[in-house]
Amino acid sequence: MNLFSKALALTVLTSVVLMCFPSQGSATTILALQQDSGSITTVAVGSSLSSLSFNGTYGDFTITGFGSAADNAASLSDMFASAVRVVNNSTAEHTLRMWASSQDYTLPVTTGLSVESGMSGTVNSGTLVATFQAYADKGNNLAGSPVLLGIVASCAACSDFTNGLQTSVFNGSTFDTGSAVGSFTRIAGQPFSLTTDRIFTLSGGGSANVASHENVVATPEPSSLVLLGFGLVGVGFAGRRKFAALKLQ
Repeated sequence: MNLFSKALALTVLTSVVLMCFPSQGSATTILALQQDSGSITTVAVGSSLSSLSFNGTYGDFTITGFGSAADNAASLSDMFASAVRVVNNSTAEHTLRMWASSQDYTLPVTTGLSVESGMSGTVNSGTLVATFQAYADKGNNLAGSPVLLGIVASCAACSDFTNGLQTSVFNGSTFDTGSAVGSFTRIAGQPFSLTTDRIFTLSGGGSANVASHENVVATPEPSSLVLLGFGLVGVGFAGRRKFAALKLQ
């Protein structure tokens, strides 16, 4: 089979796979909040893979400029979430938990995916303890669960994939969880969902700015890794021959 025939076959195969994906018309992106392990409230709902925003008060907190955006591209699917500022209006310490979740990610088309996640920000006043966790669900459920309220708190159905709990490390007034990477296997021909989970414990009157991300790319195929290995071996062999020739001079 010549190169043109291979390219044509790959194009047809990709088109068939994409046609198997369900419509994104009924998909949803949500932002859910919880204070001090209390009830969970969905405060914003939008179309999947589009922007989601929230400005307002929730319990003892004011959230200014929260935004969520998601991409579904051939080489990279992601979900970016930010809160320009989270303020604890109380004089007592409180904990705010924020979930952003989006359905109907279909790309990259490969079943083996690599997920990278992280969170960073700054503390404007008071003290903060912040953690972050990213999830993926091959069942395409919001927050990894068919029913958000009451189940999302533990994200029990998110066990399909998580990079694990990421704890913020402080450098002065800035904090960063660093970057975590893990492998996720989705169901071939089926969409999947992504969820991010942020927990902020702020002292009374404290405020912080924060942003987080969850990026999905294709995991290199084993054949590609083998070819890369052969290439590295070849480079090493050539280097050894050149080094031996130099020694003989």
